Amino acid sequence: MPSRIALLLKYLVKEFFNPITYLVAFLIGATINTLEGNGLWFSAVPYVVPLFVQNLAKASLKFKNREMDILCQLPAERHDPVFVVEGDGSVAATAGNTKMLFERHHIKKLHDLFGNDEAETLLKATDEIRTQWQTEPLELYSKITGKWYQIKAKTGEGGHLLIWLDEISSRKAMDISLTAIRGFSREVINSINELAKKNDIYDRLALLILKEGYQGVFITREDQDDNLAGYVFKVNNHKLIKSEYIQVPRASAAPIWSSRKAECDINGCVATASRADSIPQADFEKAHPFDERVKSFLGFAITNYINYAEGDVSIIAFNKQDGLKKFDTDVINTVVNTARSVTHLIDLAIGNNRMLTALEVAEEVQQNLLPKALPAVKGLDIAAKSIYCNKTGGDFYDFLRVDQTPEGILNVIVGDVSGHGIAAGLLMTNARALIRSRSAQPGTLSEIVTDVNRDLTLDIYDTGRFTTLLYLTVDTQNHLVKWVRAGHDAPLLYDPVSDRFEELYGSGLALGWDENYPYEENQRTGLIKGQIIFMGTDGIWETFDLNHKPFGKKPLKEIIRRNAAASAENIRNKILDALAHHRQGQEPEDDVTLIVIKMIED
Repeated sequence: MPSRIALLLKYLVKEFFNPITYLVAFLIGATINTLEGNGLWFSAVPYVVPLFVQNLAKASLKFKNREMDILCQLPAERHDPVFVVEGDGSVAATAGNTKMLFERHHIKKLHDLFGNDEAETLLKATDEIRTQWQTEPLELYSKITGKWYQIKAKTGEGGHLLIWLDEISSRKAMDISLTAIRGFSREVINSINELAKKNDIYDRLALLILKEGYQGVFITREDQDDNLAGYVFKVNNHKLIKSEYIQVPRASAAPIWSSRKAECDINGCVATASRADSIPQADFEKAHPFDERVKSFLGFAITNYINYAEGDVSIIAFNKQDGLKKFDTDVINTVVNTARSVTHLIDLAIGNNRMLTALEVAEEVQQNLLPKALPAVKGLDIAAKSIYCNKTGGDFYDFLRVDQTPEGILNVIVGDVSGHGIAAGLLMTNARALIRSRSAQPGTLSEIVTDVNRDLTLDIYDTGRFTTLLYLTVDTQNHLVKWVRAGHDAPLLYDPVSDRFEELYGSGLALGWDENYPYEENQRTGLIKGQIIFMGTDGIWETFDLNHKPFGKKPLKEIIRRNAAASAENIRNKILDALAHHRQGQEPEDDVTLIVIKMIED
């Protein structure tokens, strides 16, 4: 990269070829000579000095603000924070929040922010590509700020380096946590019978949560009397300590029950409390009473907690050392779902007192993770159903909770995992957890599916397995539907006014084939009252009769057409009845999953 002096001289030379500069110098020089009575052309000095001063001032200003000139040339990639460094890594200029950040931590060079090796790697990579954008943004950790950043960089005309920073600390922490959880899922599924003998699944789950930085955890299930019963865990001298069996009656005022009753929806229950330094401890305990047996076992004041319950499993974690963060809910969500799957499988193993088959494991996992309730979305009538055959193929669907989702928005997925048995069940569990956790973070549908595919592919690429997915969002306020297809059958849109069916196409590979595949978001506007969206899996149109004739999509469309005025539930039931009739008493050969969404308000 050129030196700073060379760059200044470059700007200075450019200004000497600017005709406006000569015009201004002439006017100033002529005025001075006239006032001095020397005549118009008597002295050259009044002309030369303004010319030089103008050129030097303009060149210096352009040199000083060169990075801002480039920012204005890149409106599509404008981010904040942003800063500029020279070839040696020294910070030339800052903008936005970066200026305050660098001043607070006394950062003068790129090496101060990321360390010598990482800084040199970034400088070398961007120097090699010159004016082209990095194809893959770098992810680097800064010891001085204690945060992770995603970095995008470009070299400018003067040889300096323009850098954008996006803090990704929460996402990195979540990625690390979810990687551990996915590994845990593999471990427990593969050793299910050993776990059934020892019955220590709570112990393993508790240790996994405590490693996330909590001081204690209470894991419970509903017993036969609908009370919550389980164990409290903590770590002492690097050893896991377990309480006696604790039963929390349904009538208890403990937040385990109160949060379940007050804040439950299709995705479970979440309750969080402030840190102890924000409210007095006495006020906290008055507002959030806990069972005395829990408090006495923990041996420390409860200052904050996160509680997540789904189905018959509850996990409540206490006192996060670095405070509760947004992604903590996603991690606990995944842990709860893992706990539900594994505990049910253990129940099967203990109850049957025999080795579980792969098919039993897969089927139990799938059925256990289906939504227990339908979402209430203004303007929509919704119905859904999954029916599993004896040889499960891995169908699943879910309604996703997205932070700060406006009223009238429905986020729904439907997928189909390849293959059968325990591997298919495990893949479904992982795919569902990845989609749920990623959907809780900012991003478009295409970005969400692209990220999920990358992580899932890394997990299963060598297995030869994959999963199809349809991610769809209905926006009743703006009267539109958005979707991303990943190898899944296109959803149907029926308009009873025009009596027309429209297949919502869109390209996209199944998840698990190519980790770098970019998924595209599709959109259809003009949704009106009475229109019906249908999502399903191939088990519907590939249902066979005794003559091995498939049900097909034509009868499906006819059922929707004839019952367009009925409720979503009635349409769903009519389709299921028709499938049963078509099978002529045969057992289903594949899973069947269908979702019916009907617009009921303009």
